[in-house]
Amino acid sequence: MKGKRIAADHRGDIMECIILAGGFGTRLRPVTFRIPKPIIPLLNRPMIMHLIDSLPREIDRVVLAVNYKKEMLDDFFREKENLHGTGREIRLVEEREPLGTGGAIKNCEPLISDTFLVFNGDVIQSLDPSDLIRFHRTRGGIGTLAVWRVEDPTRYGIIGFDEDHRIHRFMEKPAPGEVFSNWINAGSYVLDPEIFDHIPAGKKVSIEREVYPFITERGLNAYPFRGFWVDAGTRGDFLRATSAIMEHRGVAISMGQGNVIHPGAILLPPVLIGNNCTIEDAVIGPCAVMGDGSRIGGGSIIENTTLLRSVRVGAGSMIRDSIIGEGYIVGEGSEITGSILDRETG
Repeated sequence: MKGKRIAADHRGDIMECIILAGGFGTRLRPVTFRIPKPIIPLLNRPMIMHLIDSLPREIDRVVLAVNYKKEMLDDFFREKENLHGTGREIRLVEEREPLGTGGAIKNCEPLISDTFLVFNGDVIQSLDPSDLIRFHRTRGGIGTLAVWRVEDPTRYGIIGFDEDHRIHRFMEKPAPGEVFSNWINAGSYVLDPEIFDHIPAGKKVSIEREVYPFITERGLNAYPFRGFWVDAGTRGDFLRATSAIMEHRGVAISMGQGNVIHPGAILLPPVLIGNNCTIEDAVIGPCAVMGDGSRIGGGSIIENTTLLRSVRVGAGSMIRDSIIGEGYIVGEGSEITGSILDRETG
């Protein structure tokens, strides 16, 4: 009979967090041909660090389930630890073949000692992990799933739950006539180690489709939260996540050091400018981010766009709703809308 397991290293508090970061980032190509999605700069900070920085102090080990460009992620965390540290142990667990969400979680089992957190690595949100943990401790059961309300749930996995927040029904990407809830799976969980008993080892498993719907009797809770939630896996959603964070943090105009700003430049909030940037008499914003060392020629317009490090924008150019990769050179008079560009693929 399967029941709650007592870990050998039982410490009573949540101490580990699994971050699912094994995707290929295909919807953010060509930037992800060179950079794995977890470390693409979002507001000039690697995407994965927005999540790691939000974790409560009691999480002292972060386990990243990775596949694509694992060596680059190894180098990133090694360098970060050498420079400043993260305040936590970071462990990377490789999926030699994609295992799905459930298989990736199962693959991390040897590093989990007790109740643990799980996050999808490309979700940007205002969720308070400490409150999610408190909610789960109060409710009990095998797990608690954060849920987010949307107007159109047909793109997502929807969840039905009762007034006591007990989950009783799941459906992935329902047709319009099948929608029974506007609450979706937000990709953030607190799980009891018993969950591992329900995930077969060594095979590809979707926890959303092949595990959760069959264990509701073990006690699955829904945790609604407010603020913002964005799956930042596409160009449009990446830019929406950028805007949501700036709004949430009250960013108007934020600048680093060593910048040269022409007196005729117009900055329309919110704008985030890194270090050692040069802006001639151009219009920057709203919702514009410039990576360190970027240069904007006169007469240009940069709107709802993220420029990674060392981007050069020629005079008289217009860039809207786009992501421009590190070191890319935009020729004079260019017009770019709704694009992702990178220097190696143009």
